Amino acid sequence: MYIPTILSWDERLATGDRDLDMQHKYLIEICNDLAVAIQKKSGAKIINMVLDVLSFYANSHFKKEEECMYRYKCVMAKHNQKAHALFLQQIQKYRAEFSTTEAADELALRIHRFFSTWIIHHIMQVDTHIYTAIHHKPRPAASQLTSPLH
Repeated sequence: MYIPTILSWDERLATGDRDLDMQHKYLIEICNDLAVAIQKKSGAKIINMVLDVLSFYANSHFKKEEECMYRYKCVMAKHNQKAHALFLQQIQKYRAEFSTTEAADELALRIHRFFSTWIIHHIMQVDTHIYTAIHHKPRPAASQLTSPLH
């Protein structure tokens, strides 16, 4: 069975843009709020709130992030935009499922698994390319950054 874990901010997630990094930290907090609720057996009670926040905040954050990538001519800009669209589609699927499911606790687990995996992977594989675009130099090697993500 999937057990939700608490995510921690790690400098390997830094994009080089302070505002985007603060927004990423907030998205991680939302994910952690869901993990805590699931651990307390109340994940089903906050699904709607989590989906609302993700829909609203992610839309706003994604717009700013996409603008930043295009402004700095980041090589991942188009890929990033597509990934954001797929993320928002998945959130809408979860919202539709939530309105008809009787297994909300299981849905909360699936939402957490999807979101926690997606957010870390997306930031590390896509968003961190902003650093290179902004600073015109590669990011420090991951081996130089030792903080754990979980």
